[in-house]
Amino acid sequence: MMTKAERVRMAIASCGMCFESVGKDMWTKNERIEELWFEVEDKIDNIESAEKTGSDEDVRDYLHNVLALVTRIEQEMIAEPEKC
Repeated sequence: MMTKAERVRMAIASCGMCFESVGKDMWTKNERIEELWFEVEDKIDNIESAEKTGSDEDVRDYLHNVLALVTRIEQEMIAEPEKC
């Protein structure tokens, strides 16, 4: 059975493949977006740690944080479409 952290990583990788299939790169559009992706990876690592300690509330909080960061990335990409 896959962990939540593994499923989040797979979902984000799938998003990246979708972008690549239309000739776009979602990872390094600008410095700010790249920084946000590093934050996403940190939060996924936190999910993994929380899953090992059995803290469901922490896992849920980190999942919400990842969702919020991905939303911010989307907003950055919409705000500066010429860089995307």
